[in-house]
Amino acid sequence: MKILIGLILGLILFISFLNIGIEKVLAQIDIVDIEETETPQCCQLKHDINVGTEETFIAGDVVGPSPDAPCHFDYPVIPTSDWAALCLVDSIRTISAWIVWIALILTGIALVFAGITFITAAGNPEKVGKAKAIFLYSLIGIVVIALAELIPGIVKYFVGL
Repeated sequence: MKILIGLILGLILFISFLNIGIEKVLAQIDIVDIEETETPQCCQLKHDINVGTEETFIAGDVVGPSPDAPCHFDYPVIPTSDWAALCLVDSIRTISAWIVWIALILTGIALVFAGITFITAAGNPEKVGKAKAIFLYSLIGIVVIALAELIPGIVKYFVGL
C-alpha cells in the first residue's frame, strides 16, 4: 500500500513539475501579432543543433520552411526542410533539462534524508536498513537521470538529424 501511495504521489509530482517546465518553455516564446489566418511556421532555437555533417544551427537561430514563412519573431528565418524536426528536438532538450534539474534536486533531498536517517538510527537495524534503501534508490535515481540526458540524442537519431 505504501508503495502504491508513493508511486501516485511521485506521478503527481512528476506531472506538476512537467507542467511547470512546459510553462517555462512557453514563457520563453515572445509572441508578436500575426494575421489570424497564418499559423507560425518557425521557432527560435534555444540549443545548438548539428544536422549530420551538413549544417549547424546555433542557439538563437530562427528556423522555418522558407525565408518568407509566417513567423512571430523579428529575426530573419533560416530556411531548412528539417525546421519542424529541429523545433521538436529543441523543445525536447529544453523540457528534459528542466526535468533533470528537478530530479537532481529531489535526489539530493533524498540523499540528505537518508543521511539524517542513518545518523539518527542509533544502531536501530530497522532505521539503518531504511536509510540504506533510501540511499540505494537515490543512487538508482541518479543513474536514471543520467540516462535521461540521452533522450534528445535518441530523438535526433530517429527523426534523422
